[in-house]
Amino acid sequence: MIYSKKNFAEDLKRKLQGDYSAEELSQWAHLLRIDRYREIDFELNSIIRQIDGMDMGPEFELSEEELWNLVEELESNS
Repeated sequence: MIYSKKNFAEDLKRKLQGDYSAEELSQWAHLLRIDRYREIDFELNSIIRQIDGMDMGPEFELSEEELWNLVEELESNS
């Protein structure tokens, strides 16, 4: 089964509804990429890797607003 952008948008939306933590989101994205690596296409993998890398430093963090915008973009393109 393919893990689609729509699936990812739904999962990310659920993660964002709690308290925002770049570190927790990064860990979640990392585990997601490992668990579903056969189901994720190249473009979605790039998006997930960007979130995965947010724990590398503040310059790599996406704001909560940027992540909500990403959810909207993924939902509209699905």
